[in-house]
Amino acid sequence: MKWRPFTRGYGDLLPGAKGVLRTTRKMGKDRRFGPAPQRTLIEGLLSLAVLVALQTAIEAKPLDCLVVPQRTADVAFGTSGIVEEILVDRGDRVKKGELLGRLDASIEEANLAIARERLSEVAALQSARAQLRTTKIKFQRNEALRDKDIVTAAKFEEAELENEIARMRVVEQEEAQQLKQLEVRRADAALALRSILSPFKGVVVERHVAPGEYVENRRVITVAQIDPVYADVIVPAGMFSQFEKGQKIKVILSQPNAIEVVGEVSVVDPYVEAASETFRVRIAIANQDYSIVPGFRCLAQVAAENQ
Repeated sequence: MKWRPFTRGYGDLLPGAKGVLRTTRKMGKDRRFGPAPQRTLIEGLLSLAVLVALQTAIEAKPLDCLVVPQRTADVAFGTSGIVEEILVDRGDRVKKGELLGRLDASIEEANLAIARERLSEVAALQSARAQLRTTKIKFQRNEALRDKDIVTAAKFEEAELENEIARMRVVEQEEAQQLKQLEVRRADAALALRSILSPFKGVVVERHVAPGEYVENRRVITVAQIDPVYADVIVPAGMFSQFEKGQKIKVILSQPNAIEVVGEVSVVDPYVEAASETFRVRIAIANQDYSIVPGFRCLAQVAAENQ
């Protein structure tokens, strides 16, 4: 049976591979290598060695990747209005919760002041509580006199009714006070919608509006979190078993001041795209000093021990 090398066409990928393939072809005809079955076994082993070497050479090649931010956010106001001020610009570093901009909020500020003033008005509640104390004393006195048959039943029932009415007025005023507290919270929330805060620590990527503009359902500022950054790698399906979460990977950054860093695999896609026969790996890279710039391409080198 004539042996047909199935590695044909891969000789250019590994130096010396062509010579090995030519040797395996000659062995099929040279009887010095022993009987035909023995020659076939040797041929098979050599072919397997060539395939392993070729596969290692292919897998050792660095994988193209792209540096991307950990996340980005288009920040917008929670309501419509006229922009009063924008406090940051492109390239500015911001902290989580930092004020980025405000809409004109003169009406909302006035509503909040009115609500707080109403909340401070407690005279009606205090008056109702004082009236309740008076009617309660009167009721208790009439109750004692009734037990001694000094007051009539009608007089006692009148005192009891006055006490109950006074108690209900206190409840009414307490409920009104609770509503005033809710009005303050509502006015405060309406005022908060006129401001935008940074959702996380990062840098301002873009400013989309200027003071004086009217905005409605429109992004105002784009913020990116770049510590850490991610290197997104598209990997051939044949290398699926070589990646796992937490694995250390060397990444060569191709930005102007090219550097080599070590990242950690944070995400390995749990599936392979059938059309392209690839899957995605995401490598997290620490970037405390913001020296790594998202948008540049990079190379991910799988360590030999991981192959």
